[in-house]
Amino acid sequence: MIGKFFISFLVICSYMLIPFPIALAMREIFFLPDSYIIGLVIAFVIGFIPLMLFVSSKVFLFPAKHSQSISKTELVKQISNLKVKDCLFTVEQRDDCLVLTSPYMDAKFISLFKAQKISKSYYMKLWFDESKHRVRFKDHLVSSSAVLGVGGFSFNMSAQTGYVTSQIFLLDSSAKLVRFSNAELHKALIEVVTANGWDLNLKMI
Repeated sequence: MIGKFFISFLVICSYMLIPFPIALAMREIFFLPDSYIIGLVIAFVIGFIPLMLFVSSKVFLFPAKHSQSISKTELVKQISNLKVKDCLFTVEQRDDCLVLTSPYMDAKFISLFKAQKISKSYYMKLWFDESKHRVRFKDHLVSSSAVLGVGGFSFNMSAQTGYVTSQIFLLDSSAKLVRFSNAELHKALIEVVTANGWDLNLKMI
């Protein structure tokens, strides 16, 4: 999974960086107007969306291991029972997708000069296409940090979506704190989906 991430990163960087030096060189050689560069920028911005769709459909595609596909109901049941490091995920069936939410903990740090609270919440959305026997997934990570100290109070929040890599601390079934990487969930999901005759694909947009 990490290898696919770096391949997509290189593809996107190449798309964004390589053409512009070439365009600038061509403008200097052929004395092209500035409107040429502006038009090129607009064209590449418009073309970025098809590129992202290509990356998600080709680079982040995990094909089924065989053609004997199980039913959607049975696959949802198996995904709902996934365990990573003995941590069960909360499963919620929505109108158009399945949502897996990890059990998480807020971390609090208190010292002589400040008190800090860090919170991370991770969940994954899954869409099922029965006609193509394909599952699409998207990661979501919401992080927040609150600090109260002698210098005052500050609060920060950020959200990431798409393909997200993160490590957080979870409570397992015996209430022990364990380090969880969602890369482990990706690996378990790839195995259960592809082993049951379905393709797995990243949903970028």
